[in-house]
Amino acid sequence: MDSPAKSAALRFQEEVEALSASISNMGGLTESQLADALEAINKRDNTLAEQAIATDRRVDELEAEIDAKAVKILSRREHFAGDLRACVGAIKIATDLERIGDLAKNVAKRTIDINSKEPVRSSYALVGMGRQA
Repeated sequence: MDSPAKSAALRFQEEVEALSASISNMGGLTESQLADALEAINKRDNTLAEQAIATDRRVDELEAEIDAKAVKILSRREHFAGDLRACVGAIKIATDLERIGDLAKNVAKRTIDINSKEPVRSSYALVGMGRQA
């Protein structure tokens, strides 16, 4: 039979892995959101721009969920340096990814605004910069 300490360590490891999976999910979502925003401006596609804007709500929700999970993990455990670094790192990454989502949403909003005006020169340079980002 497992000792309570071993059981707690296993639970903690599972929680940290779930936190990491949430970060990966959020990273993939923001990557897709940014790609949609860039493709929208490149193709002058309002529907794709609207999709990138709508995705921002889910990115915001994921950030809040990750913050809550990390705080919950920290509040239930005697803190070791590695545990603290993993949880604080997750919070920081989630904040950065949420900001990327906000910026992708802004690109998509500007796309809709640009598309409502006279045709503009090609935006290939802008799309290239976005891909590099």
